[in-house]
Amino acid sequence: MTEKQQAECTIESDGTGVFVVFEGVRIAKRGESGTPQAGTWVSLEPCYEVVGGTSEQDPLVVTRPGMGRF
Repeated sequence: MTEKQQAECTIESDGTGVFVVFEGVRIAKRGESGTPQAGTWVSLEPCYEVVGGTSEQDPLVVTRPGMGRF
């Protein structure tokens, strides 16, 4: 059985984009309206995958191969 890890992630906006910040690094950006990535998280750092976070009932999940879920 694998152990689940939990770490602090934040969602921040700089006025032009919305980002997931993990351990002080912007790892994903929200796809902009009118693009194929609209409504999804676009990875900014290799190996990270971010899904969810669209509502309080939809938790933000960050995964990284070999590191599991955070």
